[in-house]
Amino acid sequence: MLTVTTAAEDYNLLTPAELRQAVGLSGDDASKDATLAPLGLRVAAAIAQVCFVAPAGASPPTLRMETVTETVPTGMRDGLLLSRRPVVAITSVVEDGAALDPGDYEVDPTTAILSRVYGGRCAYWSAGRIVVVYQAGWAAVPHDVKQAAAMWVQWLYHQAGRDPMLRSEEVPDVYSASWATPTSRDAPMPAGVPELLAAYRNAWIA
Repeated sequence: MLTVTTAAEDYNLLTPAELRQAVGLSGDDASKDATLAPLGLRVAAAIAQVCFVAPAGASPPTLRMETVTETVPTGMRDGLLLSRRPVVAITSVVEDGAALDPGDYEVDPTTAILSRVYGGRCAYWSAGRIVVVYQAGWAAVPHDVKQAAAMWVQWLYHQAGRDPMLRSEEVPDVYSASWATPTSRDAPMPAGVPELLAAYRNAWIA
């Protein structure tokens, strides 16, 4: 079970200026902000879905940094896979009702694997209830994610009002798109975006 205890301050992956620049406007041209602001949030939500970011109750999945509380199933395993990554910091770990000292565990920030440490060596977690409070996600959005978000915003902005079943379209030096069917597991997205997001896809699947 995963719950958000401190939500992200901003779910956007792009700043207002970056949204404007993505569609060919100057960074200080606010004339299309009423359209671009919800479009940016739509793309941020779609990228979170594509990356299999684990949901947490009613809170929207996000790649941005949040503090979460997770109850992790164990079964005498030597490594626990947390649902969100990258892990920025571990606030607390409670094993079978007992709070552990920071030296009793270690985490790989990239893989989000939490290991039990005993006597300086990795050990098995107990079969009981493990509750972890931790920060995960990005405070500063990685360049690849920003680039993917900008491409997606540009694509949606330019294809507004067009046939959603269109398979491919290209405007030289502007954008290139390859559209998936509505039944595809992946949301329709422009060419190049899956490759940019590949490193950010999580192992967690609903």
